[in-house]
Amino acid sequence: MLEQLHMVYGSKMGELLREKINARISTYKTTHSVRKSKWLSEKDAVLITYGDQFKEDNEAPLHTLRKFLNRHLKDSFSSVHILPFYPYSSDDGFSVIDYRRVDPSLGDWSDIEALSQDYRLMFDAVVNHVSSQSNWFKKYLAGDPQYSDFFIERDFQKNYSNVARPRSSSLFSQYETHLGTKHLWTTFSSDQIDLNYKSSKVFLEIVDVLLFYISRGAQIIRMDAVPYIWKKPGTSCVNLRKTHAVVQIFRSIVDSVAPGTILITESNVPHRDNITYFGDGYNEAQLIYQFALPPLTLHAFYRGSSHYLSQWAKSLETPSPNTTFFNFMASHDGIGLMPAKELLPESEIQHIVNECMRRGGEISYRDNGDRTKSPYELNITWYSALSIPQENQKLSVKRFIASQAILLCLQGVPGIYIHSLFGSANDTSSLSNSNHLRSINRKKFQLGDLEALLEDSSSTESQIFTQYVSMLNVRRQERAFHPNSSQRIVELNDSLFTVLRDNVLCITNITSQSRNAVLDLEHIGLAQMTSAVDLITQNVHENHDETMEIPLGAYQVLWLKFF
Repeated sequence: MLEQLHMVYGSKMGELLREKINARISTYKTTHSVRKSKWLSEKDAVLITYGDQFKEDNEAPLHTLRKFLNRHLKDSFSSVHILPFYPYSSDDGFSVIDYRRVDPSLGDWSDIEALSQDYRLMFDAVVNHVSSQSNWFKKYLAGDPQYSDFFIERDFQKNYSNVARPRSSSLFSQYETHLGTKHLWTTFSSDQIDLNYKSSKVFLEIVDVLLFYISRGAQIIRMDAVPYIWKKPGTSCVNLRKTHAVVQIFRSIVDSVAPGTILITESNVPHRDNITYFGDGYNEAQLIYQFALPPLTLHAFYRGSSHYLSQWAKSLETPSPNTTFFNFMASHDGIGLMPAKELLPESEIQHIVNECMRRGGEISYRDNGDRTKSPYELNITWYSALSIPQENQKLSVKRFIASQAILLCLQGVPGIYIHSLFGSANDTSSLSNSNHLRSINRKKFQLGDLEALLEDSSSTESQIFTQYVSMLNVRRQERAFHPNSSQRIVELNDSLFTVLRDNVLCITNITSQSRNAVLDLEHIGLAQMTSAVDLITQNVHENHDETMEIPLGAYQVLWLKFF
């Protein structure tokens, strides 16, 4: 840690910061027992949800959330990512007013503590920026000297043309302060003012926030927008060396007070940059979002070809047994396209965009810095993105489930957005009311209304929920799906996506046509195993030759355990 502190802050300030950090660690250990968390296993899956996802009259939404989870999902999920549950001013929670409070409209810390008794909780550490309504920013505007360097003022003598932009909004926003007009760095919006990590005071405040979250039950900490936290004019200001150093310092601190607590970096950048947040396998994030998976999977189903998905998946590896991928298809955000850059030709990315728009989706754009814009994110629910335009419910459900089977069979831990459990369609009413593109994918439910849909076996929600939970429960019982068990991509033909996890061969037909899986057992490495049971249906397949041929219907999934 000292080496990284010296690199970031210089030798003198680095020594001082080490003393202050060690004092904080000592205080924490004096007032809290050092907690050790277990590493992840095949029994782990993370549900991603808002704190107010389910509502009932006269009940705190966090209490309602726990009720829904314990009624329907207790045996299927080990962990819950409650999206930012702090007071906020915009972006559905990601413009935080106060890091240390629970939004009173959701409940209070006792509700969070109750959830932590039943589930491993993931907290958001929204540490790149704060709300314009936060006390930190208000005190900066008022001239409080303690906060004078908390934010980044524009230097008009410096060149910012190389700064990579995830948005089309202005990099700097204008504010009136006690000293007059200031232009401050705002990566994401004028309501989200970037913090200045060159300030040792900012750094220590964030250390305190992380320790506070651990004390409140966080076992997984999601570092939001982490690639952007360090700025250096003249560079892209993304994924800089000092950004990684700051993450390494955070990791050292967390390891000291709560060994096994997991850091996960939300680094929505091209794949080769994303995986650098593993560090050497021991000094940065233990989990990394698999951001390339959603666009590549969507492309595979649109084209009926697994070629690009398989080529990318063949390259996947983690640097240590203490690291793994966080696999997801859908999230509270849209489907990012930047991670597919360099993995898909531009023409194929444009094809994804066209198919999304054909299904009622919207597109968010990023500023390229040369007065042009590029598609950055698809704003659409995963079910709508994969739906059959002719509204063939049966086939749309099968297609959707097939995509989720790919998520569940890959090496890593599955992260499942709550709407994927129900196959939610685009929420066009929320979109029109808010004029915020991501609202299309953030519908909230009255609990009674949703449970009525789940009880109706003819509803899309019920059909998807039943099949999804069944797959999750099968996965939990099979050691081959441990996050660190072996993985090998088997290229049968482009109509199928096939992955071997130990002795379980997972085959997904990504087309609407019947296909045959012709298995050369010797080539696959299963020559001594001529019988297999499909873990999903329990059907047994036997063959006494070196080759086994198995038919698959449209969008059928097989998880074949060989013996």
